[in-house]
Amino acid sequence: MKNQKQLDNLIAFFRARKGKAYGFRFKDWSDFKAVGQICGVLEGNKLVYQLQKTYVDSAGFTDIRLIKKPVSGTVTLYISGVMQTSGYTVDYVTGRITFDAIPAGVVTADFEYDVPCRFDTDEMPINIDNWSSYSWSGITVIEIKW
Repeated sequence: MKNQKQLDNLIAFFRARKGKAYGFRFKDWSDFKAVGQICGVLEGNKLVYQLQKTYVDSAGFTDIRLIKKPVSGTVTLYISGVMQTSGYTVDYVTGRITFDAIPAGVVTADFEYDVPCRFDTDEMPINIDNWSSYSWSGITVIEIKW
């Protein structure tokens, strides 16, 4: 933090979340996009799909991450490779896609997403490095898993 205003903004953000009590959206700049991802089907309702991102390592091990916080305006849907411009709604809080009619084909999506996170501390040890220069080292943010 270079100045008092940045410090004030950080303190206000931290206190508004009451330390680790409340979560917030966090952009992980190392992993925030998905392209051509197959959307998972929610059981019992074929009109509603869940955004997800699939990770596969070189040994073939797979992990599927449910995307709950897509970034508004970044979701593009495809049915069997054909871009859709209507006939669905996106819930930007849950990452669920609701179609007006059952899609006839494989549903894929391109999108950006944030990660639901929270602070991992209730304390905020600010250091005064020198006159009007502050730092908070080791701000730990952890992903909220639902």
